[in-house]
Amino acid sequence: MLDLNDIAMFVQVVRSNSFAEAARRLGLPPNTVSRRVQQLEANLGMRLLQRSTRKLTLTSSGQGFYERCAGAVDGLLEAGVEMMTGSREPSGMVRVAAPADFLDFFPMEWVAEFLAAHPRVRLEFVLSDANADLITEQIDVAFRGGPLLDSGYVGRQILDPGSDGLVASPAYIAAHGSPRTLEDLVSHDCVIFAHPSGHATWRLVGPNGE
Repeated sequence: MLDLNDIAMFVQVVRSNSFAEAARRLGLPPNTVSRRVQQLEANLGMRLLQRSTRKLTLTSSGQGFYERCAGAVDGLLEAGVEMMTGSREPSGMVRVAAPADFLDFFPMEWVAEFLAAHPRVRLEFVLSDANADLITEQIDVAFRGGPLLDSGYVGRQILDPGSDGLVASPAYIAAHGSPRTLEDLVSHDCVIFAHPSGHATWRLVGPNGE
């Protein structure tokens, strides 16, 4: 298998027209660069450079190999620099898992603003009330309620816990009255998220934090 570092050294030698100058640019000893290029030639089974005391000359095979490799080496170097500097423009598909009614209350204007700011990004919403397998279904972002159970994921709280609570319409209160104690809730109707067990657990926090 060819070593990509050897290919990059070969490209630098050709551009520098000198092992010594290529070594200086790469920050390596000249004998190391010469040895690695010789190893590349051995692995390819062909001579790439004609060496003399005065100059280096590409063989026909070396010229063809250089033309095939130079652009690829530049592309790899540019990709590395972009990743390290964070200058690469966001692009690609982002799969978002959310409850089935997510887009009923999530402002579509936010989606439009995001896509306008990042025109090379595409969004695909996977809407279902079932918990998606984030790995198997290749989900990048998931909106979920409750504690983060899998420590392998990165979670961000987007709603204030204090915004959660029990609510009722004025018509319901007029018909059934307002509950004044926890025990009163037993006689009231409620709408809850479905759970396989058929039961739901409410954790309520009182004014004193109890």
